[in-house]
Amino acid sequence: MNGNGFLKTRQNRVRRQVEPFIQISSLVLNSDAYKDLGFSARSILNEILNFHNGKNNGSIWMTKEILKQRGFSKNTATRALKELISHGFIYMTRRGGNLNGGCSWYAITWLKINRVEGQHLENFVSNAYAKWRPSKKMTGQNLVLHNT
Repeated sequence: MNGNGFLKTRQNRVRRQVEPFIQISSLVLNSDAYKDLGFSARSILNEILNFHNGKNNGSIWMTKEILKQRGFSKNTATRALKELISHGFIYMTRRGGNLNGGCSWYAITWLKINRVEGQHLENFVSNAYAKWRPSKKMTGQNLVLHNT
């Protein structure tokens, strides 16, 4: 690479080196599941996508220290990860925090899984977010008071 951010290929063609980036499909962004996510969950999803390198889906991990550096408290991160799992955006392929240490591993459900030893994919559902439906909540609109 020269100082201008260009790479020379074998055929002496010059190609511009591209900075890594994250991409979220419009299908994901326009889904009911995404629209229902809180802002912390949306932000953690971006962090997870940032740690995806194209070869590690299913073994994406983030430490508490990384999350803290990114501005997340432990409680906020835990709630956001649970929300992403329940809405079908990510799947925990390995639970961390055992006596041997180690982090939990995650997979992004709309991307191809890169299988490695230690993953538990028995209940993995591809594109699970698309099958998500809101749970029925009692809100002010749903409550009807009757005077007798």
